[in-house]
Amino acid sequence: MSDVDELFEKMLEVVPDLREQVKAMREKINGDMREYREKNPVKINAQRRRNYWRDPEKFREYNREYREKNPERMRARGRDYYAKNREKCLERCRKYASEHKVEIAERHRKWYLKNKERLAREYRERREKE
Repeated sequence: MSDVDELFEKMLEVVPDLREQVKAMREKINGDMREYREKNPVKINAQRRRNYWRDPEKFREYNREYREKNPERMRARGRDYYAKNREKCLERCRKYASEHKVEIAERHRKWYLKNKERLAREYRERREKE
């Protein structure tokens, strides 16, 4: 709960009849904040970067916890991003592949050596079925 929400809750404890006024105030503040974020995305992004680098481990820990608690939400965000930016993602993959051909080939070679017996067994089983 934010400081503003706590303040509103305290106000409601003192004067319960203010519920509608408090609700209107919250909506106004939320609207003002939304408007500010829309008008100043560069400034907000810079502020987020500054806050992150003041204590990066704090943000990383929060991120880890969030991802552990919300795996479905993270997968959905990934799917949505890929759907909206498919060409961009494919271009990034192509660029990475062209810049790291040797590393990729080495990784594939290690995988095939590690899984050689399993691949041979699966190949024999497939041939026997036919």
